[in-house]
Amino acid sequence: MSVYTEISKIQLDTFLQAYTLGELINFQGIEAGIENTNYYLKTTTGEYVLTLFETLKAKKIPFFLDLIKHLTTQNIACASIQQNTAGNAISTLAKKPAVLFKYLTGSSITTPKIADCAIIGQQLAQLHLATEDFPQKINNSMDLNWFIKISKKLQPHLTDQENLLIQQQLQLQKLFPLKQLPKGIIHGDLFPDNVLFSKNKISGILDFYLACHDSYVLDLAITVNAWSYNNGVFEIAKANTLIKSYQQHRPLNRMEKNSWSTVLQIAATRFWLARLENQFFPRDATLTINKDPEDYKEILIHHLNIQIRI
Repeated sequence: MSVYTEISKIQLDTFLQAYTLGELINFQGIEAGIENTNYYLKTTTGEYVLTLFETLKAKKIPFFLDLIKHLTTQNIACASIQQNTAGNAISTLAKKPAVLFKYLTGSSITTPKIADCAIIGQQLAQLHLATEDFPQKINNSMDLNWFIKISKKLQPHLTDQENLLIQQQLQLQKLFPLKQLPKGIIHGDLFPDNVLFSKNKISGILDFYLACHDSYVLDLAITVNAWSYNNGVFEIAKANTLIKSYQQHRPLNRMEKNSWSTVLQIAATRFWLARLENQFFPRDATLTINKDPEDYKEILIHHLNIQIRI
């Protein structure tokens, strides 16, 4: 979540006329995240989050909204989508597709504890199981073709050593049979800042806009990397706790277990490249947080040096 498109009170007042959410009291931009513009809104009927989709095409948005609705029916805590008086979930504001969500209480965790990792491992497994009957599919936007394109784009900006490391990972992904692993709908971005906690329980899962149809174990690796790395250290105890908790609800098969070390590298490399792209080719924003690419470079090097087995 960031602010790339500035919105005025007059625009919001006009926008809200199409809803039955009362009068606008105040609003402010939300700085977390990097993909979309987000605003916190308080009206006379409650609190909401307004999302303006900056890069996602309007025709693709229904997939993510339908997924959120489906997960809600499966007892996965997600923000409820607000429809306008015409019965539409997707509106237009500042020439951008816009969606209003009910504001979720709780807060994200900056430094996860082992107990938090146990909770998120269980939640991720439940999310995977909850979407087994979800009929829609969308491809992973961060696939091998994306990897090739981004690595070429970044090459002039990186050291020879970094480019060599990326090319080695590219060859690994070309040879690795990721498509043969069990697949389904994955979150794809289950970082601590996309999970809200209240009273030691998850009160909400956010930011499903990297959700796609891909390998479950890749989603597990993305989550393990995000929740186990802290201040330059990859904490094995947190990783093991998260994996154990996940497997209590969805056990990994032999192929998934054998692929674990490689998938951890793939997950780390993708987010290293994504952060590098944001660093060297930033989009104009009035409010945003830039995440350090070095974190994921360090995670990748850790996985190259220390093989983690399940």
